[in-house]
Amino acid sequence: MASAGDSTRPSEERSAQLATSRSRVLFDLIERIEIVRGPSSSLYGTSAFVAVINVITKSAQTGAGLEFSGDAGGFGAYRGRSTLGGTYHGVDALFSGTVYDSAGAARLFFPAFDSPATNYGIAQNADRDRSRSFYGYLHFRHFTLEGGWEGRA
Repeated sequence: MASAGDSTRPSEERSAQLATSRSRVLFDLIERIEIVRGPSSSLYGTSAFVAVINVITKSAQTGAGLEFSGDAGGFGAYRGRSTLGGTYHGVDALFSGTVYDSAGAARLFFPAFDSPATNYGIAQNADRDRSRSFYGYLHFRHFTLEGGWEGRA
């Protein structure tokens, strides 16, 4: 099975990239997902012998304007995202940034490590999780620039 992004021809490297790094950066920017069943190697390359999954992301036109989203959960977890898109003087642009933070459990107990050498199996304030990500897309005539960044602590 092969995966493609925005109707581009998939390669094994791009399929692995889409399945890992881009999934967290672009999840909120997915417009639709197309599944083409059956062998499609003549259209999408030799990796497409079962099916092709085409992930269509929002463009500057479909993601036009300013959008905010956020949610909160247990253990002080929150996530926020802002996206700005549109066409300016013939340049299509879409930018999105996401912030996630979770304090996690204040105290965890691991019975397998219940000894004085390992603090009796108690881990305090060791469950924090936080990440930041950014995605940008610029398109002008026949030139497209797309990039993303993700950091996790």
